[in-house]
Amino acid sequence: MLSRFRNHKNKRKEGYFLKNGAVMLEQLIHSFNGNCNPIRMYSGKELKKATNDYSWDRMTHEDWNFQLYKGVHDDHEILVKKFEGDLNSCMDPLELITNKAAIASNMSKQKNVLKLLGCCLETKLPTLVYEFPAKGILSHHIYRGSQLLPWQIKLKIAVEVADAVAYLHYGTCKRFIHRHIKT
Repeated sequence: MLSRFRNHKNKRKEGYFLKNGAVMLEQLIHSFNGNCNPIRMYSGKELKKATNDYSWDRMTHEDWNFQLYKGVHDDHEILVKKFEGDLNSCMDPLELITNKAAIASNMSKQKNVLKLLGCCLETKLPTLVYEFPAKGILSHHIYRGSQLLPWQIKLKIAVEVADAVAYLHYGTCKRFIHRHIKT
């Protein structure tokens, strides 16, 4: 009886992997003619271990459609972006996430953007894995800091964000207009 359950669970993971992988590959080919930075494939088991089974104390940010978790994998800190089932969007959630992955893969060349390390395709919706920001998450510095940032640092942040957006608009082979920029 238990072996039937395991077999069913493995088939479900394999189904997600095939479905998510096909959509991811299609999105990469469509968006960048198949040209992208190589990304690593993480297993669901690796990410659960890295984030201590997505424990609450590892969560660094929560939004209406995703959670960010700090994790450790192979002695390196990572940031795991786990999406919720319903993204309340006019787009298919899987297409939206794979589009984010395709763009993030190409944006990894830009110094002011978090580098996409890889993804997990075994989950219902793909889970994205980024390098952990060495200086911390920008929103924590801006909104939760104990003291206000000096004007010079605010200006530097604004210039670096503008540089990243300009790269998104003009630095890749396909032009992207991003209308929802967050810290």
